[in-house]
Amino acid sequence: MLSISSTLFSNSINPTNCLEKISEPKNDISQSPFSSMISNVSNSNQNINNDSIPSILVQSGDLDKQKNILSNTKTFCNKITMSAYNYLRSIDGIDEFTGATGQILPQFHQSLLSLSILLPAIPLVGIGAKGAFDESVESFKDIYPTFMNDIKEKKQEILKILQQNFAEDDVNKKLFEEKIEPFFDVWINWLQGGSEKENIENLQQLCTTWKYLQEQSQEQGNSTAKTLYMATEYQRMQQEVPAVKIDRNSSPLQAAAMSLMTGGMVGLSAKSIADLVMSQGISGAEAVSDLAGMVSNTLLLPAQIMMTGYGISQTISGHQRDTLLREDRSLLVKNPQLDIIKENIAQLKEIADRKIHYNYKQRIEYGTVTAVGQAGMALSSLSAITGIGSAVGFVPALVGAPATIYGSYIRTRTRVQEGKYLGARDAQNIADKRLNFDELAKHTTEKSTGTNQATQSTVTTIDTFNTVVKAATNTMVQQQKVLAEAKLLSLIQQTIDKANKSNIQLTVEKLHQQVDSKVKKLFDRIIDSQKQFIKQPGKYFIRQRTSLLSDDLNIIKGMLDNGEYSIDRLGNKLDKQQGSYSLISRLEYVKESYNISLSTKTKEKVLESSVQDLLKLANENKTIKQALKHQDSISDKTFNWNDLQKLILHDEQAKAIYTQHHNHYFIKQMKNEGKSLRDDAYNNIINGLAAKSAIERNINKVI
Repeated sequence: MLSISSTLFSNSINPTNCLEKISEPKNDISQSPFSSMISNVSNSNQNINNDSIPSILVQSGDLDKQKNILSNTKTFCNKITMSAYNYLRSIDGIDEFTGATGQILPQFHQSLLSLSILLPAIPLVGIGAKGAFDESVESFKDIYPTFMNDIKEKKQEILKILQQNFAEDDVNKKLFEEKIEPFFDVWINWLQGGSEKENIENLQQLCTTWKYLQEQSQEQGNSTAKTLYMATEYQRMQQEVPAVKIDRNSSPLQAAAMSLMTGGMVGLSAKSIADLVMSQGISGAEAVSDLAGMVSNTLLLPAQIMMTGYGISQTISGHQRDTLLREDRSLLVKNPQLDIIKENIAQLKEIADRKIHYNYKQRIEYGTVTAVGQAGMALSSLSAITGIGSAVGFVPALVGAPATIYGSYIRTRTRVQEGKYLGARDAQNIADKRLNFDELAKHTTEKSTGTNQATQSTVTTIDTFNTVVKAATNTMVQQQKVLAEAKLLSLIQQTIDKANKSNIQLTVEKLHQQVDSKVKKLFDRIIDSQKQFIKQPGKYFIRQRTSLLSDDLNIIKGMLDNGEYSIDRLGNKLDKQQGSYSLISRLEYVKESYNISLSTKTKEKVLESSVQDLLKLANENKTIKQALKHQDSISDKTFNWNDLQKLILHDEQAKAIYTQHHNHYFIKQMKNEGKSLRDDAYNNIINGLAAKSAIERNINKVI
């Protein structure tokens, strides 16, 4: 991917996302709103502060059983709406389906079919339109500016390191400021093997400056390697700019198209109603039907043209990302000599394949079929507007409708899969746990080979990057163990909860047997997926219904067979409470072992879920009712995390409710954190390999 053309650059490297990850788009949509009976007081969308105390407002009327039932219904409806918002943000194709099928049915049946599909679908498409609008705003106000700011900060970080190396000599510091900073991007491009012909007048000055920097940094150990490592990261971030810019600039097309589509569907519904009325012989209905049809087609045609353009833009963006992701994967294949890579090559390739797969499905495949589908539907709408006739319009609609629906389905499905695979970063200490060059390279052992200074420096730098790759790989393996234990604990918790709900008395043997059976089913899914992938690797068959890797399940199986959770040890991991098992003490041990603390967002979820269940018991349990109501019994009460902790000390029912929700959400946080940090470690592995590969390819080249 990179080429470096100088012995001066025998130490140069290739940056990927290592020192810090690119800021992710903020998506607070997934948070379900509290019902009218519960108002969230804490702010979970900002940087998390462990000292903050989550709290909710319990209204005085919430203790009334009938009002409580109504509030629970509202809460359920809110969750359904938010779920639709999350999963159907890019839904499309419903109007195309009704239009295409309607052209081959009699008018009365066509109208009934259209109404039966359109009326319940209009709110969903409206939600999708809002989601598309929110994505567009997010792209312009958050994602793209944050991405560009990260690049700018990385540049300043590199410049600061360079200035520190020249601080001893004011003359050379001035040389640096005059020759490097104004041509920073040129210098980075040249350093990473880019073309120097366009800026040949600055090349010799840049070479001289870099050579001086190398000489000055010989006594500073890894300073040259660090500069090159960060330069690699900077360049790789720059390579993503075109794709990020395309996503930003094309997002208004989707937002406008989905909005017009919603209006078009309303028009189609009105036309169908008018057609039904017309079939009963009522005068004037035909004119209304024609007008509604013209309005709907007028709205749908520009929407379809816009969505065609959006599909094309997503295909282009996807291909650009695909090139970078394939280069990442090739780095793994080209470095089998590293023992640490050889030991973990299967899972590293699986991670790389997943990233390629998610991008391919979410952008390339989605963009292609959407562009084809919407172009076909635009031709169909155009034929309806111009009066060419349904016979002509039906042909492109026959292709366009299923293509559009398939594209919408595959994108939504892949987004969900990718989100589960990458996890979420809602814990405060996630940022503190991310890797950087200094941490990865601190165990580097310098080696001296030969008398040539350049060769000695080169070997030392390669050793540094070998250390970086090894340290990042070890971290990835450690996070896999965290993730594997979290998944295993989740399976145990699910089995315990199911038994408790059915009033089944579990034995340790029965619990172990059921969990082992679930693990085997997960194994079967992954094995089947891998067989499909071997048969057709070009189609990226990664379809198992789990975000786990095969190595994750190997770790889980080892824990169950003869490890921490084998049959003879499982009983020691469980607490016996009121005739049932609990994992509370084990989870406390895990928190300490893996340095995981409950995030504020997790506390909020535990608090919200616990209070909703506690309200159901308030009329039968005086302790719970007293804790939830205000002293005057008529005012609202702010019930916070500390209040919940006090309550569970005095009431067993409250403790049981809290324990169930605490275990569920803590394990979920643990899984998300493990996935996130594993992905961060993977990116550092790729960075180190890219840096090392650039050096080895160009070690004997001369400018």
